[in-house]
Amino acid sequence: MRTVFSIFYWLVMVVYLVVYAVFITVVWALTVPFDRRRVILSYTTWGHAAMFFWLAPGWRIRVEGGENLDRKKACVMVSNHGAMFDIPTLHAALCLNVRWVAKHELLRMPFVGHALMIHGDIMIKRGEASGTKTFFEKGRKNLANGVSVTLFPEGTRSKTGRVGNFKDGGFLLAKEAGVGILPIVIDGTRDAFDGWRLRMPHTFRVRVLSEIPAGDVAETDVRTMRKRVREQIAKALETMCPDRCPRGETT
Repeated sequence: MRTVFSIFYWLVMVVYLVVYAVFITVVWALTVPFDRRRVILSYTTWGHAAMFFWLAPGWRIRVEGGENLDRKKACVMVSNHGAMFDIPTLHAALCLNVRWVAKHELLRMPFVGHALMIHGDIMIKRGEASGTKTFFEKGRKNLANGVSVTLFPEGTRSKTGRVGNFKDGGFLLAKEAGVGILPIVIDGTRDAFDGWRLRMPHTFRVRVLSEIPAGDVAETDVRTMRKRVREQIAKALETMCPDRCPRGETT
């Protein structure tokens, strides 16, 4: 039964993605002249992400720490990264107008690349000076316009589930832009599928930790802040999945 439904799910999703690609293009064309912050488009993207979960019976998202979200100000949001499904999970769970930082190669993916481009996300070429320049220029611009920037400071998906070492970029951006840092922890995306088949029922958990105020970010050096946030996320993840998540000393 699970195999049959999984086949049905993916067939429906392919059709849906084609329809959505057309729909989001129309929304963009109609709203971008007056909605420079792409708020309407962002909420359209939230609905799109939520469809991944609505179409799968037994799938649900549990959000913890929602009171730590301040929707009235921009910040740099950082999260652990375990699977490709992390982005739609955070979109569906938080329903915020944010810009994602993603690798430039994703633009070549059908539907995904188109959505990222239309949404105005920050696409960077890793290992190139131009990519770093783009990241900081677009990151500062979005934050100045009141739009939060969300990234995975590990730089790539964890192969083991353990939180990897963080890179400096997001923490330096927050420091330069004078904004706070909001740590977020995701659990459940790595084991949502058994190969290509869906696990049902299944719960995705998103825990929003306390924001580190802009003043603390400004007064703390980047290396110390990076280690502090990584430790917070790693410890929170261990408490969320004590029987499944690998452990290890933070570095």
